[in-house]
Amino acid sequence: MALMVLIQEKPGVEKEWSGEAKRFLDGGLYLVDTKEDWERLWRLHEGPSAKAPEVDFAKSWVVASFDAVGDGKKQRRQVKSVAEKNGTAIVEFESKADEKASRPFTFVQFAKPAGGKVWVKPTANAGMEPARLGKAAEGIDEIWLGAAAKGTADDVVRITDAKAWADVWKRAHPELDAPAIDFEKRMVVAVFLAAADGSVRAAGFAKTKDGFQLALGSFSGPAVSAPVPRYVLAVVERRKEALTVELEASSFDHRETTKVRKVLKKLEALEK
Repeated sequence: MALMVLIQEKPGVEKEWSGEAKRFLDGGLYLVDTKEDWERLWRLHEGPSAKAPEVDFAKSWVVASFDAVGDGKKQRRQVKSVAEKNGTAIVEFESKADEKASRPFTFVQFAKPAGGKVWVKPTANAGMEPARLGKAAEGIDEIWLGAAAKGTADDVVRITDAKAWADVWKRAHPELDAPAIDFEKRMVVAVFLAAADGSVRAAGFAKTKDGFQLALGSFSGPAVSAPVPRYVLAVVERRKEALTVELEASSFDHRETTKVRKVLKKLEALEK
């Protein structure tokens, strides 16, 4: 993938990485404030063997921005400035037209705020706290997610062999070869949604009293456009126990946040 490292004169910006994402494909804004989360982000973004650039998290933090895919917009979100106010780092972005943009990302490094808080302005008229990637990816080794093709039907599949993986991968990325997975130790949980409000991401993979659970989360706000098909391909530890896939959908309407949780599918235990 194209990857640019920019060290330039932008107020409050220490370093900036940008390019086109190939793995982490959904829109989102994430705060990275530990070495562990930075290394995890880099593996999700560049691959399981990728080495993250050095960042001294005692002095600096990073905000990662992934533009949503599938919306047809030819634009790229770039950091405009970072400023600290009352102990909070305010990271301001701006979007610029770019005919070459398909799945753009930007990581911005800035000085750790004295108050330990970050507020991100993805546009001039919006502001939000970024999510914490570490919590969002617990128990997940690799992940691919983004907008699915039109006509996608709801489906949840547990994948335990290379042939089935190649077939499912083509549903998400027919133009790319399926990444190698060690199915002796890993499996893939594939989730396709016919219509999702806002972005969808994996919140974690963990053991429960009934087996294992893959938890998904989605968020939508007043500015979110009509629901679109989405997919999540999560690589996790290979387990034969029963598997439940659950989605917690959060929506915000300027006054309050509403959360609705539902089970997408319960998969029976494998024989071996």
